[in-house]
Amino acid sequence: MKRKLTYVFLLVLILPLHVAVASKLTLDEQRKEFLVAERLVQRGKNSLFFKKSKVLIDYPLYPYLQYQWLKKNLNQTTRIKAFLKKYADTRYAGLLNYKFQIYLAKHKRWSEFINQYSPTNNTKIQCYYYRAKYNTGAKKEALTGARKLWVVGQSQPSECDAVFKVFKDS
Repeated sequence: MKRKLTYVFLLVLILPLHVAVASKLTLDEQRKEFLVAERLVQRGKNSLFFKKSKVLIDYPLYPYLQYQWLKKNLNQTTRIKAFLKKYADTRYAGLLNYKFQIYLAKHKRWSEFINQYSPTNNTKIQCYYYRAKYNTGAKKEALTGARKLWVVGQSQPSECDAVFKVFKDS
């Protein structure tokens, strides 16, 4: 029993040192590790990517690296929401949020889409929003919104077709 406690105690002491040493890479070493991690994302080597990216947390392009992985894994709702919260002030948050909203709409996850939605000038997202509203029971709001998108002087994206159909049928 004493031996097990000694091993546990040593692990508690050594493990943080190992992590600290691993994260104290020089900038050149971080660049090399970043390029390797980026190739792992491209090849879909997820478990190796996670191991490699752990040492890059302090690297300036770490949010970009995470964005690259997340945009290929849009089904990772919890990770995406954590990323969007943590890196809300980066350009990657906006890019990922757009891709995530499109993913939710295409998978007809309407309630989640509505929760993820924030007002935008993007017509595709607006059409998906009103479609989501219609499909979750807020029909009056959806039809009012669809009308605003309908009465413009140009053709709208095909993503609007479904909500325009229910608007015309009403």
